[in-house]
Amino acid sequence: MRDYDYYDEERHIYFMRPIGQDGPIKIGSSRAPERRLATYMEWSPYPLEIVVSMPGDMRTEWAIHRCFADAHSHDEWFRPIPRLLAAVERLIEGVPLEDAIDLSKQLGEIRPRLRRMKAAKAEMLAAREAAE
Repeated sequence: MRDYDYYDEERHIYFMRPIGQDGPIKIGSSRAPERRLATYMEWSPYPLEIVVSMPGDMRTEWAIHRCFADAHSHDEWFRPIPRLLAAVERLIEGVPLEDAIDLSKQLGEIRPRLRRMKAAKAEMLAAREAAE
């Protein structure tokens, strides 16, 4: 048995985007965000920057992803919709994460595997209710 939960491990949640552009915005987490930035810079056709980062864990990162599921582009990248841009600006200004983003307003799942699992569970529950 592990002494800690990998998903709750202290990391930094970061918001990354091309320098001088509103987006796309990558919402990620890492124990070493600057190294993660360097890795992405090797493959990106545009120079990137981390515009804000804060302590957090993967569960919080995933909750943020679900809050902006309506802006999901691909992987952990999001279109720069006004609501996301406003949240990033508040974080840059130093507003605490829980005040900048309402983590209770989750709009969907961005991970295909989890989306499929949730859909299968919903189908199973509906079939049970129909059988009763």
